Amino acid sequence: MKQTKWIVGGGALLGIVSVFLDWMKLDGTVTGPLAALPKSGMENGGPVFIVLLALPLIAAAVGAAKRFGRGMAVLALLGGLLAAFMALVKYGDITDAAKLAKGMATISVAPGYWLLFVGSTVALVGGIVGLIKPEPATPARA
Repeated sequence: MKQTKWIVGGGALLGIVSVFLDWMKLDGTVTGPLAALPKSGMENGGPVFIVLLALPLIAAAVGAAKRFGRGMAVLALLGGLLAAFMALVKYGDITDAAKLAKGMATISVAPGYWLLFVGSTVALVGGIVGLIKPEPATPARA
């Protein structure tokens, strides 16, 4: 039994939990359009991340029940890759908002975002490892 499926599942679960945390930290008083900036993961496209990270989670669950072969590794890799790429796009959104708020407030990346990025990257790397060295098939019983 390989541990890759548990690593993939843990990374995907960490990413899904991070959607319910804050991704953007705002220090200072902000008025106008910047006051309505979405701060939590659910306001920043969280349902999309939940769906994308459900792919590696499903792959890990199937791998735990049966076998984490190349097919499940590809599913985990695709979900982790898309989630990590979209997390990088969200990082760009947060840094752009920080540039716009210069002088009025300080906007920084909150820990919830970093949990999302780490979780999706762990699922991605676990998918790559599972693709390179899949779990061996169990011999059929006679």
